[in-house]
Parts: sequence; structure tokens; C-alpha cells
Amino acid sequence: MTIRFGAMALIIVAAGLTLPASADVVYMTDGFALHGKVTRQMELIVDPATGQPIPIVKNSPCFIVDDRVRYTLFSQRNVANDPDKDTNIYDGHIILQMPVARTGQSRPAEASIGEATPFNEKWERTIRLTQRIDMAKLLGPGAPINPGNRFKIETNKVRQKISMLSPYFMRVECIEYNWTANYMTSEFGPAVVLPLVRAHPEIKETGAPDFEKRFKLFRFCTQAGWYEDALRELNILKKHFPDQAQKTKTAETGLRQLIQQRIMQDAELAAKVGRHNRVQELLKQLVVADLPVPLQTDAANLKSRYEMLQTKLEQTRHALAICYQDVVGPPIDFVGDAMPTICQELNFDTLDRLEPFTALGRQIESDRKNGKATQYSLDQVLASAVTGWVLGPVAAEASIASADRLWSVRQQILAIQRTGVPIDRARMTTELERSAGLTIDEIARAITLLPPPESEPVPAAGVPIERQTRNAFSGQLPVRYRLQLPAEYNPNRAYPMLLILPNAGQSTLDAMTPWAAEGLTHGHILAAIDWGTLKNAYEYKESEHSAVIECLRDVKRFVNVDTDRVSLTGHGEGANMAIDVGLSHPDLFAAVVPINGRPRAFISSWYWRHAQVLPFYIVLGELTGSVNIWALDLYVKWAEKGYASLLVMYKGRPIDFFPGEVPNIFDWLDRKRRATGFPSLGRNPGAGTGGEEYHSFRTTDNHFYWASSEQFDKKIVLEDFLGQKLTNPAAIQATIRDANQITVHTRGVKQLTLWFGRAYDDQGGTRDMIDFTKPIKITVNGRNPWTNNGQPLTPKLETLMEDLFQRNDRRRLFLARVDFNNIQ
Repeated sequence: MTIRFGAMALIIVAAGLTLPASADVVYMTDGFALHGKVTRQMELIVDPATGQPIPIVKNSPCFIVDDRVRYTLFSQRNVANDPDKDTNIYDGHIILQMPVARTGQSRPAEASIGEATPFNEKWERTIRLTQRIDMAKLLGPGAPINPGNRFKIETNKVRQKISMLSPYFMRVECIEYNWTANYMTSEFGPAVVLPLVRAHPEIKETGAPDFEKRFKLFRFCTQAGWYEDALRELNILKKHFPDQAQKTKTAETGLRQLIQQRIMQDAELAAKVGRHNRVQELLKQLVVADLPVPLQTDAANLKSRYEMLQTKLEQTRHALAICYQDVVGPPIDFVGDAMPTICQELNFDTLDRLEPFTALGRQIESDRKNGKATQYSLDQVLASAVTGWVLGPVAAEASIASADRLWSVRQQILAIQRTGVPIDRARMTTELERSAGLTIDEIARAITLLPPPESEPVPAAGVPIERQTRNAFSGQLPVRYRLQLPAEYNPNRAYPMLLILPNAGQSTLDAMTPWAAEGLTHGHILAAIDWGTLKNAYEYKESEHSAVIECLRDVKRFVNVDTDRVSLTGHGEGANMAIDVGLSHPDLFAAVVPINGRPRAFISSWYWRHAQVLPFYIVLGELTGSVNIWALDLYVKWAEKGYASLLVMYKGRPIDFFPGEVPNIFDWLDRKRRATGFPSLGRNPGAGTGGEEYHSFRTTDNHFYWASSEQFDKKIVLEDFLGQKLTNPAAIQATIRDANQITVHTRGVKQLTLWFGRAYDDQGGTRDMIDFTKPIKITVNGRNPWTNNGQPLTPKLETLMEDLFQRNDRRRLFLARVDFNNIQ
């Protein structure tokens, strides 16, 4: 017989594959690094003659990185180059071991851990273990079992003991079961781990102070990255062992370099996410001479950059103040409104908009000093500030009329976005078109530089607040959510956002807490959504999807969200929901991170195709029963197609959250941007199970990047999403080819809208999806093409403004739409 892929982790252990002293580094195409030993997926074949298991390499698209704590599955198609065998982050790590004697032989199949006592000095603790036992497997084939009593829930207390501890991983054995669980040491932290290290026989002092034992403790702290603890231990060594001055001095030099490297890394990350005050604080702590030579140049460049930015910011503020104060004559209309706003919102992130203004100001100041006549008046110089602020520096001009008109356009756009009545929006849009004197491209450029339409005082960073959606125009019931903003938030910088779906019965605060610190570090907006967590389970309802969409819409109205970097995560039932919502609305998200989620059959059978340009980072424990099997089955489908997703399985871990994975997840998310579905929206239409169209069983699963539908064939719509089973969902696939040739394939779709604007692809960069100056040809299901009577498709301001109001997506602006009704 053959053991299925669902038992992958057990197969690897049975095959005797353990991590040797060497290790590899695998770099994915996005730069994300996987550390550990690379293996192929193994399959266990049982010899019918001898009954002995025989491990073989399975012909699979999956490769595995084993780092002792986790297995990480990846597709070779997403690897940048061959594994780097010269870098081993575990090299030289201290490994402390303790003997363990088991009394049990069986192993839990699906379990969760409840309350646990602290580890004692013998490295032991007691946990409450809850198992879900499948009686059919326990009793054997043919045993009579009532379906209602198939699964038995058993809870008892068991003992665990740490058998191996290093600065990176911790191996924990169960006494009553043949069960080993693996943890990252960082999951427990120095407050828990260091007393255990001090209690180990290799470290514990039983008599006079022992330099070697204390120095080993210092090394452990250093290797774990706990530099404050390492410095404290080193100071103790220097005080009590003056005869070891040379060794402690060398250690101090090395530690100082590590500390400075971390400061440098923190400063670079802070600069990347817009924490400019934090960067300047860190640069004051940075001792460039203590850095390795290659980093010294980087540090000097970063310091120089911020010194230059600070100087330019001060000069620009000074110039604004001088010009504003020296304007002679009646106030110009735009000055009284625009200049206070610009002065208030000017910072490192917006400074470049005023570069033309600053250049003109320097020229006027130079002319005055040299007794020359100035070419521009102060009014015109201020006009260059306003035009640059509204349209960006390339469009800045010293024209009072242009400045007055552009500031009016800016205010009109914001007013339209704040207006909930459709007829009023239409009237205001018509007035904007009449009075703006701008092309649609220029209005679109102005939109990308706007603050949120309903900017308001925001909470302090790191202080989660409770909010309720107030999208009165949406017709949906209010949704409660908890919000945390990034450190140093400002409304003129767009920030990535992580939407968090709690587990059933979990509060939004508890769901957000594990993400909060890293969210601040990585500059993410966090929003934990109450999707109905008082329920026992996620029910796959449209109202639950609406909670996510309404929350996202609400946050975008008053916080500046980078809509190309919105990600979704959840734990347990929240993970089930994250998988479903992400695959149902792939055009909303850059990535999805389900933790111990169990996708249902319809997703495995159909919606899995929606991950073709939506990457997933699946995290689960080995002892999670059906969660393990279903998630692995889904991942194999993705790996076979080369989808850019990862699966991380913690060895021997039951249902858990895995807090040690959070920093890795943010590192991965920092590299993700939402796809455009351009030029191909789906693949292989009409190929049956081999097709990769976008599918829908729900009327609300109706928008896929640049195609949407308001009407499906009623035969394909599920009313009971958990009970019904349909095998023929609606399908949409579309491709934009050269010369404005567009082909569309649908099934079960009665109405279709195609949206056109600007998109990004790796080959062409940012460009128009179609050529708006040339004729267009759209063929739907091979029938008579639609050609717009031989005329180019004309962008319309009404389309732009209404779509912007509905989605508030300033990163993806659609300028034109084409509707098809009564599709056959």
C-alpha cells in the first residue's frame, strides 16, 4: 500500500531524514530565504512480502527545507537559483541535551494544547492535551460505528520534557506518548529559556565560578540574538574573571559589531517603512567604525541621505514661510486654503513634490542678493508649490491660474468621494469635468496624491482602538473591528495593511496581539475584524465576506492604505475564512496567510485556481488531522502549477498559533504586491479540470481584477454553501492581446463588465491596458466581436469617479468600462 501525501511529515521522519550539520539556503524569486536542508518529498512504500516500509523519492513538484523545527514546502519553479551550500545560520550553535524516558508508544493524530505549567529546572512541564480520536481508525475496518459517535474528544494531563535546546530550536518530548514537538526558541523568549539554560548540567555552577560555563551562557545569548542579555553576561565575566581579559575583549568586540549590525538593519527597515524619526534615533546610536567594512559605506550613505533630507525639509519650510509672509496685495484664492495644508502635510515623504518650488525659491534668493531682477513673482513661486503638490513635481508650473484651478480640482474630487447620494455625485462629476480643464490622466494623477477622503485625527501608534464601520451608503450592517496604525503614521504616505480574522470565540484584541509588535516594526496597518466570532464555526456566508470588504472599505476612507499591499490572515476558523475570502476575492489582496486552516472541498476542487497570482503562506502543525491533509492536498495542486506559495509545517505540533513564525511572515509579506490579472485573466479556458479560469458559486464572488459580473445563471449559484455540491460553477477567462484584441470566455455568466485603465506587468512595466487612441475588438465566447463601431474606447470621468467612490482604490484606477448583457 501507499501512504498518501497527507502523511508527508510522518513519512520524512520514518525515512530517517534528519538535519545534518550542514545546511542550505534557498532563495526564492522574490528574495525570500529558506534556511535548512533541502530534500525531495518522500513516499513510504510497504513491501507486501516483508511488511517493511521502504522510503522512496516521490515524483513530486514539491521540495522541502528541513530546519529541525519546520518543514517548508516550495515549488522549484519559484526558486531563483540553486541552494547556497556555503551559508549555514546554525553553524556553531550550542546544543544542550537532556535524557528522556517515555512510558507510552502511541502518537496523537489530531490534538490541541490547553493550559501548561512553566518548565521547571529539570526541563519538565505538565500540559492539558485534548485529542480528537477517529474511532474508525482506532477500531479498524468493518467495525460498527454510529456516524454521530465517530469522533471521540479526550482530554487529560500529560508530562513533557525538553530533550534538546539550542539558540534556534527546542525539542520537547512527551512522557506518556511517543510524541516529539518542535519549537523555535524565540517562541518562549529569554525570560523562559535562560533559567533553563542556567539549570543545565553543562552550564550550572555547583561550586566556584566557572568561566567556561558562564562563557557558554554568553555564547548562547549571542547566538539567540539576545544581545542585551549577552552584554549583561559579558560584564559579569569581565568583573569576575580579570585573568580572561583577552578572551572577553575579543568577545566584546564581536558583540559590539553584532549590536551595530542590528542597529543598522533596524534603521534600514525603519527608513523603508517611513519611520523617519526612528531612523534618526538609530543613526545617533550607530558607530560606523564598529560595522564590517561592506556595511560602513551603507551606513555612511544612510546618514548622508537623512542629513540631506533634513536640510532640504528645513529649507523648504523656511522658503514657504518667507514666500507666504511676503506676498503683496490681495490674497490669492488658493493661498489661504492650500498653503496651510501644504505646510502641515510637508514631511520627508512629500518633500519631493516641492522640489521645483524650492529651486525657484533659491533662484529668487540668489537674484535678490546679486541685485538682479527676479523672473517670477512670489505669487508665481507659491503657485509652483501648489501645482507640484496636486499633480507631482513633473507637472509643477509657476502659473497662478493653474494653481487656483488645480487646488479647486483637488477639493472637488475629495467632495465627490465624501458624497453618498449617487445623483449628487453624478452632478458634481459633471461640474468637475466642465471646470477642471484637465485630462482624465491628469485627474487620475491627482487622485493618486490625495489623502484619504475622510481624514480625521488618528489614534496613537501601537494603541489598538475599537471602531465600527460607518459606510451608510453601502447598505450593509455595521461591522466592529480593532485598528492599530503604524508608528509615525501620516496621511500622505500609503501603508500596507494586514486584515486579521480571529478564531471562533476569540476577541479581536487577542487576535491582534501576536501581530502588534511586528506590525509596528514593519509599518503595517492592522485591523482585526469581528466577522461573527461568537459562532462555533465559519459558515461560508456572503454576510461574513461582507464583514471583510466593509472593514477594508471603511479603513480606506480615513486611513491611507496601499491597496496593492493588503493581505489577509486568520487562525483556525479565521484561517478557514481567510482561505475562502482570499480565493473568492483575489483582486483585493496581495497575499493570504492561513494558520491551521482547513479548506473545504469546493475550494480544493475549484477555487484553488484563484491562487495562480495570489500567493499563500500556509502555516500548520503536523498533529492537526484533517487540517494537515486538506491543506497539503491544496498545496500540491498549487505546486504542480508553479503557483508562488509556501507551506510551513511545524514538526510534531498540534493545533497552535506558532508565534515564532510572525517575523518570517512579515518578511515574506514585505515582498508581496497585488497582481493585476493583466494581460491574462486566468488560463486554459474550456479545458475542464485542467482549466484555470476564475470561478464562482456565489453572486458576490463576482469581481476578478478587470472583469466583473452582476448576473450569473441561477443554476450555478449555491444557496447552501456547506450542504450543496455543484460541479459546474460560473467561469470567466479573458486575455488582452496586441492591437486591442481582447478575447473572453465565460460559462454561466449572463452579464459581464470589462474594466480598463493602467496596469503593471513584469515585462512592460506600468502602462495602459489598451491603447485608447486605436480601435478595439472584444470577442466573447467566439461570437460576433464588439468593435465600438470602429472607434477607440474613450475614457470617461464618470467611470473613473464612480469606481473610485465604490472601491476607493487609488492604486488601480479604471478609466473606461464595457458592458455585455444577455450573454449566451
